Amino acid sequence: CACPGGFSGLQCQTNINECGSQPCINGGTCVDADNSYSCTCPAGYSGLICQTDINECSSQPCANSGTCIDGVASFTCQCTPGYSGLYCSTDINECASQPCLNGGTCVDTPNSHSCSCAVGYSGRLCETEVNECASTPCANGGTCTDLLNSFTCACALGYSGVRCQTEVNNCGSQPCRNGGTCIASPATCDGVADD
Repeated sequence: CACPGGFSGLQCQTNINECGSQPCINGGTCVDADNSYSCTCPAGYSGLICQTDINECSSQPCANSGTCIDGVASFTCQCTPGYSGLYCSTDINECASQPCLNGGTCVDTPNSHSCSCAVGYSGRLCETEVNECASTPCANGGTCTDLLNSFTCACALGYSGVRCQTEVNNCGSQPCRNGGTCIASPATCDGVADD
């Protein structure tokens, strides 16, 4: 007998098992048919003999520039700094630790934060009190005292005003008697002795 494909024996009574050579790879299951076979592939593989590793990263599942690492029927995302989660879709809140000092407001940004400082403070974390005396606001020898978001001036004798900017007319009250002449700053009398 001349047997058709897939059969053998004197009378073509034996079905040749095309799965006998174990053609399916990567854990695929061979299914015998007449003069052929097919492979049932496990998850993560495809192809005639399960030879192709399916690239689970081809759909680009990782967000925020995360790097996809292909596995067998799986993938993992390697997240860029500032992101976390299975798909790198969770923005890590760098403000959660409340890094801004002295009433500063934290603004979360990817992998960082910034602080909006309360009035009177500066610095990356609002850690520095602004020295309002640094600009020497007190005139005419006045002494500056730094306060939070403010200052005071202790004026030298003969000056007044918030910044010691006004010269005091010490002679305005006419302190000299008996015809004496007032000399301003500080007021002294010249010329006539007072009895």
